[in-house]
Amino acid sequence: MMRRSEAVDEAAVLVCEPILCGFVALDKTLAATSADPIDTLTQFLSRHLPDQMVPQRIIIMEKLPRTPNGKIDYRNLPDPSKEDDAPPEPPANLTEQTLWELWTAILGRDAISVTDNFFALGGNSLNIMTLISRIHREFDVRLSLARVFNCPTIRAQATLVDESTEDRFASIEPVEEMEYYPLSPAQKRLFILQQFEGDNTVYNMPTFLELDGTITV
Repeated sequence: MMRRSEAVDEAAVLVCEPILCGFVALDKTLAATSADPIDTLTQFLSRHLPDQMVPQRIIIMEKLPRTPNGKIDYRNLPDPSKEDDAPPEPPANLTEQTLWELWTAILGRDAISVTDNFFALGGNSLNIMTLISRIHREFDVRLSLARVFNCPTIRAQATLVDESTEDRFASIEPVEEMEYYPLSPAQKRLFILQQFEGDNTVYNMPTFLELDGTITV
């Protein structure tokens, strides 16, 4: 799939436990038009592949090694573990800095590059919802789940934030303390059903279990 991108001349993918690693040689003319070719390629792959098939690491090379018969020499591809020795790329502006702080708080780690993939760092569908909510609170910008999924790096998300229209965040304020509170629609429904059906135990849970001894959760 990486070879279908116009910016890619050559590509290979390896399973580098516990992630997929992509190795690409870029078309120099087309790649020069992209400020972040890795992010652009990741977005391209995300539009055509399920998340688990998008490489979490993409390494750009001048050209891929070849065997004497012209095939890609997988044994001579760079070791991705050595690439990890490079220092993470820091935020370049205030938007990226704020997003970096949100990521570190949500993912519980500090060594994050602005080009790292959110899901490769342990992100999932639950804490990405937390990220979307905090982005709304910090920037007054509401991002859809699909847009954030397609832009899984701090740099890409910063571009989304800067290009989005303002949508003011409004927190939910607690109501004043009262002796009684209005019923919710769901509670009103249960009340009406009970009036129609009369006394019954349909919404009761009379069964209970008594546990004895040590319980391992």
